[in-house]
Amino acid sequence: MKRPAILPFVLAGLALILFAVVLGLSGGTVLYEASDDAFSPSHKDVSAISVMTTEEAETISPLMMEIMKQSLKTALEIDAKDFEFSERELKNLENIVNRLKTNNGKIKLGNTEINDFRISSEELSIALEVLNSDIARIEEIRQNIRNGAVSSSDLSSLYAEIQQLSKEISLTADTYSETAETMIEIAQNQNLDTSSLEESIDVVKKFAESSLSSVGSMRPSTSDLKILFTLSGDTFAYGDTLVIEGTSRLSGLHEIYLDTRVWGSVNLPEPGSFSKSFKITNVSKGQHTISILSQGHTSKQDTIRVITTNTTIFIDSAKVSGNSVEITGGLKTVHDIWVSGAKVDVYADGVGLLGTSTTNSNGVFSVQAELEDGEYQVYAEFSDFSFPLEESVSEPITVKVSSSFLLPILGAAVLGVAAFIGVRIFRKRKISSIPEAVGFDVDVVRAVTPSPAKGIVKAIRKIISGHAKIEDSDKLRVLYRETISQIASYEEIRDIEVKTPREILSEISMQTSGISSFMTEYEYLHYADVTVSETDLEKMKNLAAEILESYHEENS
Repeated sequence: MKRPAILPFVLAGLALILFAVVLGLSGGTVLYEASDDAFSPSHKDVSAISVMTTEEAETISPLMMEIMKQSLKTALEIDAKDFEFSERELKNLENIVNRLKTNNGKIKLGNTEINDFRISSEELSIALEVLNSDIARIEEIRQNIRNGAVSSSDLSSLYAEIQQLSKEISLTADTYSETAETMIEIAQNQNLDTSSLEESIDVVKKFAESSLSSVGSMRPSTSDLKILFTLSGDTFAYGDTLVIEGTSRLSGLHEIYLDTRVWGSVNLPEPGSFSKSFKITNVSKGQHTISILSQGHTSKQDTIRVITTNTTIFIDSAKVSGNSVEITGGLKTVHDIWVSGAKVDVYADGVGLLGTSTTNSNGVFSVQAELEDGEYQVYAEFSDFSFPLEESVSEPITVKVSSSFLLPILGAAVLGVAAFIGVRIFRKRKISSIPEAVGFDVDVVRAVTPSPAKGIVKAIRKIISGHAKIEDSDKLRVLYRETISQIASYEEIRDIEVKTPREILSEISMQTSGISSFMTEYEYLHYADVTVSETDLEKMKNLAAEILESYHEENS
């Protein structure tokens, strides 16, 4: 007699577990599709949780120290004008920065300060590379002049180049100092020794001033200006158009320089006026010099300032086929200008970099990657410093990856659950007719029948006590889903599978300290990618039981 009584409960437990698996892993090829309000203010920034585990600290902190020390070593080699060694030190610095970026992918959603240090270290490395290249070129020109290897006709054009280089050295040295100060502040917050990076600022200032002071001695004896021009403005942002208008007493090719690189050109069949337009796209933020060079003659320099514009990056969809994932999204400015030709990195929390893509003419990027079975928080990041655009990080989305061989099993599970529910409904209807048939008071029978809420509490308590078998290896996620499913049924909250804990919490009318603590603790444990201890799990179990008992008392 006992075996038939226990069997329905065993079957019920197995059916519920199978049903949970179906809900968690089914859904077709498109696992995520952003809705219209996917980027509404109700979405909270998960990166506000600032946590670094012991393991991460042991990896990240030494890399931060290496970057600061390597920056000083590189600056000293540039100051010594030993360019063969400085190139080697620059390469070492680049490798360390890349290692920090790779390891930082694991905690991207967990510590915004470390990410700021990583971004600044990339800027610092670029600044040192520019300084090394410019000073090496100035030294080469000076050496050629000393050796008499420069003709008088070439002297004017070389002096124009030196002017451009000296201006760039000055601006880059300022950028280095500002970036290093940002890194020092972050490193000090992490209790790291910043003395090497502080010393490097003084070294950079010293050799920048030394390089600039020697430029005047190379001024040519003639300075007859044959090219004049004006600019349409002095401050520009991404997407703006700069117009250069001028006159020249020369014919032929006129090259227009932005700092030390040729930005464009105009060809005059005869002396006269000219006009040239440039759209501000991949021009870095800060000050830049404009000059024009033709037939060894250079114009006066003029300066423009490029300011940064905020950006928005988002993920449109994540398509999953087996273990292959295709992430697609877009990048635009706050003024709804789509950004083309920009590099975008896509990360999975706990995995790191999935891939890098360059936006097309419509501002769209796409990255494909292979992932093992599981659930991932995926996000995209824009931080291309060759554009006058602020970096941005997309809202994270949940991507579930499962191998195709599970589909037949899931289909069988769905059919099994449907059959079980049908049998249970039939038996319930049959039993409910017995009291009236034998003369019992139906209301009395119903009064002593356990309420759904009480049944739910018992089910949760089984999980808490360990009597219920949990197939999912992530016990925290199972407990969260069980609890939130019951709360959603009472509160009539829909689409809980695609909503964050904070969004669900904002829709709960029965606000209690227990619910708030449960959601906050889960968000911390889940998104910060920390190891969940037995003590943490026990705390969450107790909160879950307390919450469901409150609902039971409210509705009983």
